[in-house]
Amino acid sequence: MNLYNFLLEHSQDNPDKPYCYTHEETITYGQLCQRAEQLAGQLCGDPQLAQTSLVAVSSDDNFLLLHLVWACLRAGICLAFLPASSDSAELKKLMSQIGATVLLTDRPNLQPAPWIKNIHLTTHVKIAGAQSHSLPPLPTVPSAPAFIFQTSGTTGTAKWVQVTQAQYVLAIKQMQLSGGLDHASNQVVYNTLPLSHSYGLSSLLEYTACGATIMLPQATSSLGAVGTLLAPKMATRITAIEGVSHFYSQMVRLLGRIHLPNLRHIGFGGGAIQHSLIDRLQQVFPTLTYSIRYGLTETPSVVTHKRFAPPYTDDWNASGRVLPIYTLKIVDQTGQCVPDGEEGEILIKGACLAWPYYGEPASNDFFATGDIGYLNSQQELCLIGRKSSFLKIHGYRISPAYIESLIDSFDAVLASRVSAENDLISAEIIPAFPTATPQAIQAYLTDKLPNYAIPTTLHFVEKIPRTASGKIKRLC
Repeated sequence: MNLYNFLLEHSQDNPDKPYCYTHEETITYGQLCQRAEQLAGQLCGDPQLAQTSLVAVSSDDNFLLLHLVWACLRAGICLAFLPASSDSAELKKLMSQIGATVLLTDRPNLQPAPWIKNIHLTTHVKIAGAQSHSLPPLPTVPSAPAFIFQTSGTTGTAKWVQVTQAQYVLAIKQMQLSGGLDHASNQVVYNTLPLSHSYGLSSLLEYTACGATIMLPQATSSLGAVGTLLAPKMATRITAIEGVSHFYSQMVRLLGRIHLPNLRHIGFGGGAIQHSLIDRLQQVFPTLTYSIRYGLTETPSVVTHKRFAPPYTDDWNASGRVLPIYTLKIVDQTGQCVPDGEEGEILIKGACLAWPYYGEPASNDFFATGDIGYLNSQQELCLIGRKSSFLKIHGYRISPAYIESLIDSFDAVLASRVSAENDLISAEIIPAFPTATPQAIQAYLTDKLPNYAIPTTLHFVEKIPRTASGKIKRLC
């Protein structure tokens, strides 16, 4: 089965059902399918593109990427996501690593070059200079690569993850069978992640498979993804949200200005969640269902998924049981499996694991995720944090994410980043109010952390560096 069938089947059964809401228009399943067919025809009709089964894209316009995702699936072309950059030399270098010869982009400042094709989105998507071409039958090669993502992997060195059609289809079907998508039908979901990110794309495909309506963040918003929640026309339509902790941290700061009368579900991904953040959301939305997912760039969809419903008696540390398509084990520093309840590094393997990386020889080994966690008594995975980010202070191993969650729970703090050097912990903090003081924050932490874990130095900053998915960029 081709992933395009997820869109095609719903466009045939419910052509007039809204598929995507934007600030300017509503696009139905039938309309999006028609646009994808037209763009796929341009991809197949362009002389340069017709000679390749791989095309790269550089754009931060999620609406444009939405069209390209479905058009490339229809045309049987693998889509490689590159950073939204205006540095043509860097983009050319990245393309050479995966053998891509054509770049589609809407970046205005790129120097013209024969390998660059401008793509524009107005009332339809148009590739400059391309002529439409009749389309062949829908490709049905399960092993064909569908998408390529760049990741830092577990080493910090950039790698390329190539995911096939079959891996996506199997992963999403398994999610449906396990009940992991029971909440997704008939939702209007605000997918806050960029589609160039694996979580953002997986979420798009999952909700499309369930016939949901999609809403995407605007690249032009000065407030980022949270800005859409301040537009009443959009906010009143939203019934579900998918995002990472950083997005929800921004959201709770604006709850006094946000009106979400139809919100029914909140989905978390992208790492361990902050309990203080859950508490704040539940105070405002006490009847919602919540879900926590654990996945990697190297895994289409998720490895584990868990849904929480009132009265919320389950363990919020748990992200659910491992899907049957994966095998998971927790190991200590010597590589030996640890008992349930004991933390260690998470290792996985399975048919849907998109690893080894692009260009590397095949392997049947377990993949070391670089994540630390444990299995609870119900065999549910509990995530603690990244192996590489833990701090060693006076012989104690400390999670900076845990300290940050406590700092961020203080009303006078918007966000923080914790690091350590020479057995001393420091914290960069974005204050919420001009009256905030380091002394008040340290006093707040006194009852919540042992002395050795309280930052000795606090610096107020205007910005904390983050990745495209909202994760904090750690200091080396």
